[in-house]
Amino acid sequence: MVNLPPPDFAVHGLVVCRAKNVMFGPSNVFKSFIATDLGGSVSTGATFHGMATRKMKVFYVANEGAHGVGRKRIAAWMAYHGIPLEARRNIFLIKVETILPNEISRNNLLAAIRLLVEPGEDFFIIFDVLRGTMTGSESDDEAAHAWTAAAEILIAEGATILTVTHSPYSEDARMRGHSHLWGSFDARLQVEGDKEKRTAVLKIDRIKDHESTGQWGFTLEEQETDEHPGEFSLVPRLDGTVKPGKPSPRSCRKMRTWHCPP
Repeated sequence: MVNLPPPDFAVHGLVVCRAKNVMFGPSNVFKSFIATDLGGSVSTGATFHGMATRKMKVFYVANEGAHGVGRKRIAAWMAYHGIPLEARRNIFLIKVETILPNEISRNNLLAAIRLLVEPGEDFFIIFDVLRGTMTGSESDDEAAHAWTAAAEILIAEGATILTVTHSPYSEDARMRGHSHLWGSFDARLQVEGDKEKRTAVLKIDRIKDHESTGQWGFTLEEQETDEHPGEFSLVPRLDGTVKPGKPSPRSCRKMRTWHCPP
């Protein structure tokens, strides 16, 4: 058992390969744009702001705003990074409803993936958002167990999973849902942001069995798509001047990295 291999990463030190990863934060903090950034980087093999990636086919399951993800966000990311047209064909949008614990829905997803991915080949899949892939509430014990069991089936097929989800209204420092879900993820990534300033901060909350820490500030810049002149989306640009903001009163109880006034 001591000769088991160390963790492998789809994005070095950030996204664990063949595992469940989650990105959480309040609404309107640009989580989906950072997820697109991660997916674009993995699909092209480009570094994620200096962090090495493992190139894989990427499937973006968008149950919120699929039209904008496919037509604008991914296209704008490719244009911003100057990716040649022939290198843009490794990322795919899935906009049909996908309920992981539902065997028919899950098998339909796998069948679509198998048209492009050989058995034994790893792939990267983004679920945006978690709630749309579950049979019940994130807070329901049975729904949480059913989702994690279904996710493990995908992982056995070669999936690296990144799930996007929200924080509860009462607390920014954790994801919404059952404690079983919260504890089941191999990597937890927190996002906070400022909608008006178009800034975001990505932070490592925890990576199981790995001493990985860090945070990255971004400014979201407008980028025109190549395919549709006149249509724009936002793309994260690494910006060292962007720092975490002060914790809101509702999250002071749980935050460990800032001093919260009485």
